[in-house]
Amino acid sequence: MEIELYKGGIDRVMLMGVPKLVAVIELMIGLFCVLALHSFYVIPFIIAIHAVLVHLYKKDQYYLEILFSHMREDDYLEP
Repeated sequence: MEIELYKGGIDRVMLMGVPKLVAVIELMIGLFCVLALHSFYVIPFIIAIHAVLVHLYKKDQYYLEILFSHMREDDYLEP
């Protein structure tokens, strides 16, 4: 017996190609720089960072989670 699995049940919830938390953090940083600091020069950098994140998340959906867990690991091996 085979049961069809729908992609919505097994894939991560993405917003604009990245996980929702990453998209919200990126959006808030961009809005802060533009609205509070009146720095419109940051918009191309935010778009470039978003494009890089979308490219990385297309290859691996858990990219940042794996990177952060690797950074938290100890740099030595216990005997």
